Amino acid sequence: MKFNWGTGIVIALTLFASGILYVVYRSVSEKVELVTEDYYSQELVYQDRIDEIARGKAAGEVVIRRKAEDTIEIELPEKISGDAGTYSIHFYKPDNSNLDFVEEIKLEGGQRLMVIERNVIPGKWLVKISGMTNQISYYWEVNTFL
Repeated sequence: MKFNWGTGIVIALTLFASGILYVVYRSVSEKVELVTEDYYSQELVYQDRIDEIARGKAAGEVVIRRKAEDTIEIELPEKISGDAGTYSIHFYKPDNSNLDFVEEIKLEGGQRLMVIERNVIPGKWLVKISGMTNQISYYWEVNTFL
């Protein structure tokens, strides 16, 4: 078989079409996860979140430590250690939403250490801590490797 311009054009178009079909197949089969399902309603009250973030930064930094394979310690800033407070801790795994979980913890007066006993898969986590102490709401986001 003789190789001429017509054969080259057909081969080039076939390879190009195959490449495009492969890219379409890969993009359709890729799993796309939203950070949150109700992002629109959260956007409407985002100014409140901005205020909570500012109060959290003013209060101080949150320290997260892994004590054992199934124990995580979260230490709040000293300025928070006042009256009792209720905190929601959202463990967000960016690469797999099936591993996400939320813990609700109530701290008594003077306490600023939260202990979560749960087996967490090692890797990168975004820990979102929101809570209220003395009728003041706070919010922190901590990127950490657990």
